[in-house]
This record gives sequence, structure tokens and C-alpha cells, in this order.
Amino acid sequence: MANREIECLADGLRKHVKALTLDIGPRTPFLGDSLARAAAYIQSIFEDARLCVTEQAYQYYGQRVINVIGTPPATTGASAYYVVGAHYDTVPTTPGADDNASSVAVMLELARRLPETKLKAPVLFAAFTLEEPPAFMTAGEGDEPFNLATWCDDNFPS
Repeated sequence: MANREIECLADGLRKHVKALTLDIGPRTPFLGDSLARAAAYIQSIFEDARLCVTEQAYQYYGQRVINVIGTPPATTGASAYYVVGAHYDTVPTTPGADDNASSVAVMLELARRLPETKLKAPVLFAAFTLEEPPAFMTAGEGDEPFNLATWCDDNFPS
């Protein structure tokens, strides 16, 4: 990577971490619309990267929460995927810079740069919610409802 590319990547990573940690702040189902705002931010970056975006919604204590899924447009009928995932919620009292805004930032920058790359299989980007307590290790945890085979069947019916 050339120095200019590295600088652009670093700027993009900082921008995403700032948006999630400072502009939105702690992201939990107990702090107003923080999860919805984070999901909307992620969705906008996926859309800017020309990914097809779907939501995997489910209920957590009467609140609608979502996993945000982004895929390249030409993936209909793919038999295999690379999956890149990160969770976007935080522990209620922290802005979550290292857990997990930094991983979300890497996923978003990869989503911005990867669609033009030829790979053996398409990449599915999954932004999970509710990976932190109190949902951690429960049926409410964001990756629990996500199942790649089911998601493909629901989104690419044969």
C-alpha cells in the first residue's frame, strides 16, 4: 500500500470510530435510539459501497433490534460466502471504541474497498447487535438468529 492509501484508510477508520463512539456514544437497547442510529450509520456506509442491504430484525424485551447485512449485488445463487462480521453494540457505560467500534470500522472500510476485488466467493458483511451483556450468551445475542444458510434461502430463493 502506498502512503496515501494508508493515510486514506486511517482517516476512514478514525471517521467510523468517531461516528460510533462520539457522535452516537454507548449503543445499547437501554439508551434511547442509540442502536437504531448505529444501524442506520452502518447501513448508509454499506449503501455507499453499493452493497445490497438487508435487515435481520428480531425482538429483545419488546424492542425491535437488527443485524445489518450487506452483500455485493451480483451474489444471487452463490454457493459459498466469506463472512466478515462485527458487533456494533457496547457495554451500557462505555462508548465502545475498542469493543467494538474498531472492528466495525475495519469491516466498513473493507466493505468500501472490496466490491471491486475479484474473489473466489462473494463477501457477506454482517453487523451484529446485542453481543454485550445482558444479551451475551443468551438467545437475544445478535449472532444467535443469524444463520447463513437460512439467510441465503430467505434472500435468494431458488
